[in-house]
Amino acid sequence: MGASARDVAIRNFSSQWFLVGQGTGVLSLILQSLDHQFHGLGIISVMIWLYTCLIYFAALVIYAVRCYKYPKRVRLALRTDVTETAALSSISITLTTIISMMCLVCVSAWGPPWGLISMCRDPVRLSKD
Repeated sequence: MGASARDVAIRNFSSQWFLVGQGTGVLSLILQSLDHQFHGLGIISVMIWLYTCLIYFAALVIYAVRCYKYPKRVRLALRTDVTETAALSSISITLTTIISMMCLVCVSAWGPPWGLISMCRDPVRLSKD
């Protein structure tokens, strides 16, 4: 009996999908940091950031399931496919964009305690901006 479509999708899931979250995370940071802000730009930036969080955690769960269900296939891909190993760095870069947006958005909106949660260097200064 053949594998289901979900199993095939999980088996063929690639770390390159983390690049999507990386791109949307960087876009949200750029929109939040622009000098020329209009009324809805901050809202657009936060919505893209939430989308980045959703993409990141969904991809992380699917990749973890892939590693659990198909460890031989993952090891083979990591040994032989350069793009697979190169895209693994985007996992940490995407997380960095998520944390940076947390510093920019949550600290300024909800105060310095969120700086501790998001590991900001100077949450008091960010909350006054």
